[in-house]
Amino acid sequence: MTLLDPYVFGGAQGTATFAFIKPQPDPTAHVWELHLRFVCTAFTKQTPPIKVEPPVGGNGGQAVDVAAKPQRLLSVTIGHGDVIDSLSFSYVDEAGNNQTAGPWGGKGGVSKTIKLKPTETVNKIIGTTGNFGGHVVVNSLEIVTNLDTYGPYGKGNGTQFAIPQKDNSSVVCFHGRAGLFLDAIGVYAAEN
Repeated sequence: MTLLDPYVFGGAQGTATFAFIKPQPDPTAHVWELHLRFVCTAFTKQTPPIKVEPPVGGNGGQAVDVAAKPQRLLSVTIGHGDVIDSLSFSYVDEAGNNQTAGPWGGKGGVSKTIKLKPTETVNKIIGTTGNFGGHVVVNSLEIVTNLDTYGPYGKGNGTQFAIPQKDNSSVVCFHGRAGLFLDAIGVYAAEN
C-alpha cells in the first residue's frame, strides 16, 4: 500500500488550512505553509457492503434504494410522530463521493438529524413495526453507534427488531419501502 492508494484516504474527513509566510531575508519569495488535519477510519480496502434483505416492516408503499454503492454513512434524518414518517440520509459511495437519499415517506412528524462523527459507525438499528391506519409500518427507530445511542423516535408499539443480525458489522446505508410513512427498513452492512 502506498500513500497514494485511494483506499488509504477514501473515508478521510478533516480540514486543510494555509497561510502565506513572508520569509526572511528575501521579501520577494512566496512561501505558503499548509496544515492538514484529518481522520481516516479505514486504512485498508474494506469488504463491499452486503444488502441485508428483506427489509423489516410492511409491504405498502414503493421500494426505495440507493443508486450508488455505499461505503460509509454520514448522517441520518428521521421524521417521526406516532410512527416513523420519513427517512433521509447522506453517505459516501465507493468512489468517495458524497450522496444523499430521501426523504423516503411522508412530510408529517418532527424532524431529527443525526450527524455522525468521523470515527462514529452505526452498529445497530433497533425498532418496532406494527399496524397504523390499516398498514404495517415502522413505528419506532433507535440508532446505536460505537459512540452513542440516538432515539428512540416514534411511539415504539409493535413487534421489535434489530438489524443487522451480525455483531461484527456496521450499517453504511439503507433501503426499504415508503409511501405516506416509512413502511419498511433494510440496511447495507459492512463487516468490521
